[in-house]
Order: sequence, then structure tokens, then C-alpha cells
Amino acid sequence: MDNRPLFTFGVHWFKGLIHPFRLISQKLVVYPTKVIFQTGLIAKDQRVIPISKITDLRITKGCIAGLLGYGNLYIETAGNASTEIIVPDIDNPDYARDLIIHLIEKNA
Repeated sequence: MDNRPLFTFGVHWFKGLIHPFRLISQKLVVYPTKVIFQTGLIAKDQRVIPISKITDLRITKGCIAGLLGYGNLYIETAGNASTEIIVPDIDNPDYARDLIIHLIEKNA
């Protein structure tokens, strides 16, 4: 069951026009038990965080970002003083946050 993603979030189309490499080189994939953030085209970086380790989710949006439906998602984990993952210009950050919160509550 863990091998099928629930949802894959990408960069918002508008920010993809401004930063086209970011559009095709970063994504956040939410699974029932983990979150994976992947970046890079050639040199790839992948961060995997178990849902059970997530302690805080934060969203920031500017004026235009709020109107167009994108923002930044910050994921923090237990035992880490700094933000574990920063997902810039994610499509529909409210849905990403709500989905992860639902999974945290479901697995608790």
C-alpha cells in the first residue's frame, strides 16, 4: 500500500514560467506513511520523511501567490532545530498541508 502515492505536488504553472527548470526539477510526493521531496535534473537530491516524524507544517504566501494558488510549504520534524524541508512555489499548499495533517492524525 505504501508504494502508491496519494498525491504529487509540483511547482505552480505561473512560477514555472519564471523558473522553468524548477517546474520540471522539483516535486513533493505524499504517500500514506512518508513524504518525499525530490529536486534536480542531473544532480538529484531526495529527502524522505516518515509521516510520524513530522511535528510542524507552515505555509507562506505573498499577495500574488495567494491569488494564483501557490505558496511555500515548510515541513519540520522532531529532533531537528531547523526546517527539514522547504518546498518553494508549491501548487495548492493548503491541500498539501491538510493532506499531511490528515495522515498524521490517521497514523497517531
